[in-house]
Amino acid sequence: MLQLSPTGTKILKILHLLVVMTWTVSIIAMWVLSWISYDTGQELFMYYKCMVWIDRLLTVPAAILSIGTGFFYGLLTPWGFFKQRWIIVKWIVCGVVTLLASLVFYPACQHAYGTILQNYDAALNNNQVLTSLKMARDASFYQAIALIFLVVISVFRPWRKHQPLNVK
Repeated sequence: MLQLSPTGTKILKILHLLVVMTWTVSIIAMWVLSWISYDTGQELFMYYKCMVWIDRLLTVPAAILSIGTGFFYGLLTPWGFFKQRWIIVKWIVCGVVTLLASLVFYPACQHAYGTILQNYDAALNNNQVLTSLKMARDASFYQAIALIFLVVISVFRPWRKHQPLNVK
């Protein structure tokens, strides 16, 4: 089985950490942005435009690269994919976060963004747009918590395999 050298493993770890940080911080940025108030349709449009740009330029590429570097980490290092319970939990949580963002959050925001583009000021009173705003705030909060949880279990590595004591 092909394995990376210690230097290669460190480089992969650096890349993985950088993209995980980018993914997490971009989600937190969207959550912080969701608390900004807006008084006009133009401000609402700019809010959504910022959310879309953060998502397209930072969140999505970082999520894809994070999953990719995690895949190579499992493939090319002794950690593997299923040798440790905490790694299995990371894959499950990462998959759930990615699926919910792709299948629920993103389509709702795209639809609301289209509504805002049609008429800025009318969108201020549109229930679907307002629901989407709340969904964006909630989704980014829960995604941020999940990603921070993944970082924590990466550091503490709980649920390790039971190693019996070698007593003689």
